[in-house]
Amino acid sequence: MSSIATDIALYGHAVSLAAHAGFALYLLLTDRARGLAGQGSRRIFVAALVATALWNGLVLASVWPALRTPAPAAAAADLLRYALWLAFLLSLLRASGRMPQQRIMGVLIAGTALAWATSAA
Repeated sequence: MSSIATDIALYGHAVSLAAHAGFALYLLLTDRARGLAGQGSRRIFVAALVATALWNGLVLASVWPALRTPAPAAAAADLLRYALWLAFLLSLLRASGRMPQQRIMGVLIAGTALAWATSAA
């Protein structure tokens, strides 16, 4: 990667890491996520924020020339964040009554498998 592209990636992931981690911390400390569809949705939302911050940190570490963290760790964190964001969206659909209960796990598994397959390619 060129120096400018590396700098942009470093700054972009650093800002995203700070934003996601800060928002998750804010929600945990203030309990501002009360308006979500249920306790499960709140937990999944905060977990998705934390997973996204973790992914940003691992990608940042893999792009940073001095650290060079292994890419599989970032790929695993990416899969985790996809799964958690999909689970959060499905929990909102379930709470709204627009998705039958038995389909939720099938959609979650299919979405996660698709995300994994596309990240492996």
